[in-house]
Amino acid sequence: MTRTVKTPDGVNVAVQQWGNGEGPGLLLIHGFSQSHLSWTNQVSSDLAKAFHLVTYDLRGHGQSDKPVEPAFYTESHRWADEVQAVMEAAGLSRPVLVGWSYGGRIVSDYLMRYGDDGIAGVEYVSANTNRDLNAGSPALKVMVGMASHDFATNLTSTREFL
Repeated sequence: MTRTVKTPDGVNVAVQQWGNGEGPGLLLIHGFSQSHLSWTNQVSSDLAKAFHLVTYDLRGHGQSDKPVEPAFYTESHRWADEVQAVMEAAGLSRPVLVGWSYGGRIVSDYLMRYGDDGIAGVEYVSANTNRDLNAGSPALKVMVGMASHDFATNLTSTREFL
């Protein structure tokens, strides 16, 4: 079941909860251009018997709001606050944060803003934690263009990403 959680900057994100609500929490954070559906195998596995699994669609993705202003995507505190809002709304107490691909950057944003006191651990899955879009994978270099309001730039960047 999906519910909506409002972040401190007013973005509504779609949040899903799975599994054993009494078990230890795992917050599963998907990658760029994905959604909570990236975690289908995990939430339908035996993990659900033991763990309280929470997924959500990042801002700009899936069923969540897609604000057009670049600041909603370029300011790291917004991503960190989004994670905190999801954790609070889902009743997660000291979860393990699991960041896949771009989700690892979001986990790092959370850690820079909130530290590690509120979590039990971190798992990076094929993740790049570097905030510099010119570092790491060539795909990171075209992400800014993929968010462009200029259709030609958006299309060209999306083709390069693919």
